[in-house]
Amino acid sequence: MMYHVFLVISIVVIVSGHEESKDSTTFRDCDMNALIDQIQKLSFENKEIVNFNSKILRENENLKHSIQNLERRVYFVEQNIPIPNSQQSKQEFESSIQSNLFKNLTKNNSPDYLLTAKMNYPVLMSKKVNDNNHTRVKRATSGVVAFSGVVKDTLHNIGDHQEIPFKTVVIDTHSAFHADSGIFTSPAAGYYAVFSTIMTLPGIRLDFLIVRNGNAICYGYSKGLNGDDKLYGTGSTSGIVYLAVGDKIWVKVHEDHHYGSGEMVLRIYSSFMGYRL
Repeated sequence: MMYHVFLVISIVVIVSGHEESKDSTTFRDCDMNALIDQIQKLSFENKEIVNFNSKILRENENLKHSIQNLERRVYFVEQNIPIPNSQQSKQEFESSIQSNLFKNLTKNNSPDYLLTAKMNYPVLMSKKVNDNNHTRVKRATSGVVAFSGVVKDTLHNIGDHQEIPFKTVVIDTHSAFHADSGIFTSPAAGYYAVFSTIMTLPGIRLDFLIVRNGNAICYGYSKGLNGDDKLYGTGSTSGIVYLAVGDKIWVKVHEDHHYGSGEMVLRIYSSFMGYRL
């Protein structure tokens, strides 16, 4: 009898221990899943923090550049804009600004200073600034800026990429148009309307373009016809372009897009002109 009682108790203990072990394993599994979920949540939150910090760094960098630009502009104003005198006329006040500007540009050749001058205060630029050799050529920037030239003598045997000269100067308000090369150098910043017309002789084709500092603005095409009725060709092009002080524009042959020889571009009827808007 005692033997049977002991056996029953043993079985109960074993079964009870098995159930406790099963419950413990289930509990540990639940804890592990909860821990994994928490780690994943923390990882996601950490990525959000990293992205937010990156955004703050970019905004700080932009703010830094804005402050530096503002500091340059304030410095430029302090150096060049005198305190107005109630006794001065408008012309005298502008003259004093131009005098200060020329003096400071002569002694201060830093790229930042020159860039601030040309970009933010183009109206005050009464001097042409050449960043390569720091030469200063006096320019008047008030009033209308305009130029116009025509081909003086019929042009012969024009080659690839050749610049078209316009040696007869009709208008040149600021002595900024070089007749021999056909190059106009901007004396004042602003938007300019530019135009060119090229007349070719019969049997001559010529593609041309207006360029700013070597980069194309607009294209033109002229083709004279041979045959029973010999016809001159006429092509025109025009565009609007922003020119900073010292920028150069001219007319040139478009690469090797031309054919014919001898007399090619007719005098008087071929022209190049422009003006500041």
